[in-house]
Amino acid sequence: MQRFAGIWHAEFEGRTFLTLKLENALDGLIGSISHCDFQVDKNGELIGAVQHDGGDPISDARIEKGILRLTAKDVESQDTIHFEMKLIGADQAELRILTPSGIAAPKPWKLERSNAH
Repeated sequence: MQRFAGIWHAEFEGRTFLTLKLENALDGLIGSISHCDFQVDKNGELIGAVQHDGGDPISDARIEKGILRLTAKDVESQDTIHFEMKLIGADQAELRILTPSGIAAPKPWKLERSNAH
């Protein structure tokens, strides 16, 4: 899991809209994901995104077949959001939001690592 550790950023139109922080811990990875609002078109392409103050803790992180599966728990509603993260380069990854069936999922977002741990 160490290869996933670091501070990761997703950008839209040159501005960071998502920050994912992952740190090594005794039993895997811990971290948080920032709050953001985003809009996608009918094809799942990002057409708008902005980061907000605050974030949610990563409540579960596990690797399955080389893909890091993350669960974030909303601190206010206790709802969970599930993600898949796949490394595509030394400091590059793709993050996919997993949505319930029947809800269109955005295409994976490109992440860049700014600070490896």
